[in-house]
Amino acid sequence: MPGILRYSAVLLTGVLIGFGLAQWQQPALFAQPAAAAASAVIAAPTAAPATSTPAPTIATAPASAEPQQPASTNTPALSDPAWQQSTVDENWLAFVEQQYPKRLQQDLSSFPDPVKQQMQAFQRSEVDTDWALATEQQLQDLFVTQQELKFLQVERVQCRQNGCELYGTSLKPAALDALNRQLRQFHSNETNTMIMDLTLPGAEQGNFYLLLSGMKKD
Repeated sequence: MPGILRYSAVLLTGVLIGFGLAQWQQPALFAQPAAAAASAVIAAPTAAPATSTPAPTIATAPASAEPQQPASTNTPALSDPAWQQSTVDENWLAFVEQQYPKRLQQDLSSFPDPVKQQMQAFQRSEVDTDWALATEQQLQDLFVTQQELKFLQVERVQCRQNGCELYGTSLKPAALDALNRQLRQFHSNETNTMIMDLTLPGAEQGNFYLLLSGMKKD
């Protein structure tokens, strides 16, 4: 009988410990989906046939999983139907022809309207020369010093008032994921990040476009 009582006590203790561990681990399991929700990827429609122009993939992510202030109150949420709308007009085409190389112009024509609006707002903003030059150098150094970014060939880096734009060629699909991770350490929680992957389906390399807005100045 004493042996049975000791066995029952051990069994009960094991159950209680197991239950306690399950309760302690539960928040971590729920925290992972919450952190993953900080990044979202959607596919935007393209005005050109799928055989000639890829539908750009838009990856927008804050600097961390912490809540962030939106860069603009006029920017719709990713779930908003506006992210699926792409209006092509003469003004936009003229803007693209003036600001970007020809090889990117067809891709840019299919960007969602909210992205186009932010691109135009960036180009219209004044230039804080000292800050812009220093930040451009920091971004360029990032691509040189980080080994996982070696598969990204940057064609242009331009910063203005409180944002930066860059574009180039991605030689490996995972390279843009690496860029997204590095940028989270580069800027503050208030920065709005949009990375447009213009790689054709099934291709190893393709163009990319990045816009940072609402960057905090030290």
